[in-house]
Amino acid sequence: MSSNAHCTVTSLDLSCNFIEDRGINPLSNTMAKLSKGMHHLNLSYCSLTGKGVGNLMQSLTTNRSCATTLTYLNLCGNSMREDSCCHNLCTFLAQPNVVSILDISSTDTPLDMLFGALLRGCTTALTHLNLSRNPFSYQTKKIKEGKDNIPSAFKQFFASTLALQYINVSYCKLPAEALKNLLLGLACNEALKNVELNLSNNQLGAHGGAAVLESCIGGVKCVSRLDLSENAIGNQTF
Repeated sequence: MSSNAHCTVTSLDLSCNFIEDRGINPLSNTMAKLSKGMHHLNLSYCSLTGKGVGNLMQSLTTNRSCATTLTYLNLCGNSMREDSCCHNLCTFLAQPNVVSILDISSTDTPLDMLFGALLRGCTTALTHLNLSRNPFSYQTKKIKEGKDNIPSAFKQFFASTLALQYINVSYCKLPAEALKNLLLGLACNEALKNVELNLSNNQLGAHGGAAVLESCIGGVKCVSRLDLSENAIGNQTF
């Protein structure tokens, strides 16, 4: 592929293969050179580390065609907790792009670092956003002390996005203040309709989330499908 100047491969699915970093690194070098860019890239569950994914994202950023061609990006199930990986992922997403479906679920990506990039580059084309099974990196001592450090971009993205139809933040241990910002952002958004929102398995009933739902959900007009399963919510909430 790298030596073929006329290579026309624009869709690549290597999911559920043990590619590992030693396999993704030469592939990344190839991605940087593809003249037609890449439209569909599925590398889910490929045993990649943050270093390997970081190199891939750097290559996609280097290849300027990818910003105008890549509509599907699935990195689900890889380990992306390294800072360099998050930085390179955010660098790619922060530039204006056409990614419509983004799946980075189960990657240990710190969500509070992601939304600044989504706000800058992903408000126009993004329709499906799967962030499930990822943590908020600030969810430690500051949360226990009542100091909420929700980045402003978190709310602003949900208020500004124009095409979003599916949001999955299940199994994210979503803090009550983050849930509030998400719902208030959606409530301000007049462009969205028929959105599916998955908030399952966040223990909202045990951490103040149920009260946030009670006070905010009535103002959210764009959500038509809402998953609140496995949240320890009692009947007193409704």
